[in-house]
Amino acid sequence: MHFRSAEASAELGTTVITDRLGKRRSVLMGILGLVASLALLPWLSGLGLAAALALFPYLW
Repeated sequence: MHFRSAEASAELGTTVITDRLGKRRSVLMGILGLVASLALLPWLSGLGLAAALALFPYLW
């Protein structure tokens, strides 16, 4: 039940954001967000937060 509502809200949110920003800008923002999160992973691993976020993704 929770997975369906999470999936539906993610799809709706993505559609709304993409419609407002445009396809190119939304893809660019997604790539920049991915690069930023990958750049932060070494720092987060030192704090132990990366493991916590990877093991418990549905608690957030």
